[in-house]
Amino acid sequence: MLRIWQIAAGDGARDYSKVFLEHDIMFMSPGSFGPIGENKDRYYANNVSKEMVQQIANFCSEPKTGDYVLLRTGKRVLAIGRIPDHPDDQYFWSDAFGDVLGWDSQHCRRVQWETGLINHLDSEQTALKPLFANYKQQRTITMVHEDRISKLLQGVSFPKRSLRPLPTVDSKELSSRELGEELFAAGLANDSVERVVQTMERIRRLSKWYEKQADRKRPSEHEIVAHMIAPLMLGLGWSEQLMPIEWNRTDIAFFNRPPSSEKDYQNCVMICECKGSGSALEPAYVQAKNYIDKLPLPNCTRIITTDGCRLFMYKRPGDHWPEELDPIGYVNLSSIRKENIFPFRTSGVKTLIELIPWNVMQ
Repeated sequence: MLRIWQIAAGDGARDYSKVFLEHDIMFMSPGSFGPIGENKDRYYANNVSKEMVQQIANFCSEPKTGDYVLLRTGKRVLAIGRIPDHPDDQYFWSDAFGDVLGWDSQHCRRVQWETGLINHLDSEQTALKPLFANYKQQRTITMVHEDRISKLLQGVSFPKRSLRPLPTVDSKELSSRELGEELFAAGLANDSVERVVQTMERIRRLSKWYEKQADRKRPSEHEIVAHMIAPLMLGLGWSEQLMPIEWNRTDIAFFNRPPSSEKDYQNCVMICECKGSGSALEPAYVQAKNYIDKLPLPNCTRIITTDGCRLFMYKRPGDHWPEELDPIGYVNLSSIRKENIFPFRTSGVKTLIELIPWNVMQ
C-alpha cells in the first residue's frame, strides 16, 4: 500500500521551500538540542512540547524507502517527493541547518523532490483551490490518509537520477570575540567593532527575554526600532542626524547628509522597514519598494527588512528594483554564523559590513 506524507516548508512568516527543492532535503525544528534519539530528555527540559517532540521522533523514524512526500507551503503543494533507497533513506542531524531563517532545523531527511509531477494533482488543486483547502490546521509533518489524494498518486513515476548535493557552507556560529575579530579583519574600526559587539550581546539577551514573556505581542515594531535596529546602525557608524525615524512613514531612513526637510528625497540612500517579531518579511520588502517608487527616492539603492532578529538586505542592481525577492544579505542578530544556508552563502559579517555608511553611500 502506498504511504504518503505531507510536510510544511515554513509558515506564513518564513518560506524555505527553495532549500528543500534545491538540495533534495526536508528538515524540522527545533534541533539545537541534538539528535532526537538520545536527547529527548534535553528537549523536554527545554520546554519543547510533548507533541512537537513526538512529531520530530516520527519524522526521524517513520518515513521509509519508497514513501511519497507532499511538499507544501500553506495549503498548496509545490512538489511531490519520494524517500530514496538505502543508505539515503536515513535520518541525520546536521548543524549546517542550525539557522534557516532564524529556525534551528538540524533534523534532516533526504527526499527526491520533483516539481514537474504536481500535474498529477490538477484535478484536486487549482489556482484558486490548494490541495489541502479542506484542512483547518495541519501539523508540520503527518501521514496523509485521504483516498482522493492516494488515487491521484497511483500513477506517479519518478525519474531515475542522483540526489542533488547538500549545501556546503561554513555554518560556524561566531562568539562575541570571533565576531569582533571578523569585523575588524573586514575593515571596521576598533571603536565601531566594540560598539557593534556590545550591541549584539544586548540584542541577544533582549531576544531571549522577549521569547520567555507571556505577552507574545512584544516586541512591537517601535520597540524593535528603538532597542535593536537603531543601536546597531549607530554602532556601525551612522549618526542620529543621518537616520531619522518615522521619516515620510518609513520606519528608518538613511541619508548621505542631514535631511533638510520631509521632502529631501534626493539624499535618501537606504530605508528600513520593521515588522513585529516573527512576522512575514516578504510584504515588508514590497512595502518599502512602494515607498521608494511613490515618494520617489531616486538615489535610494538599499532596503533593510527586519523583525528584530532576522535582518535582510536588498540592493537595487540598476534603475529598477527586482520584483522577485532576492536578498543579497542576511544576518540573524541573535546568532551570527559565518555563512547562511538561506539565502545561500550570505554572510552575517559581510552583511553588517555592507551596512556601514561608506558602503551604502558609494
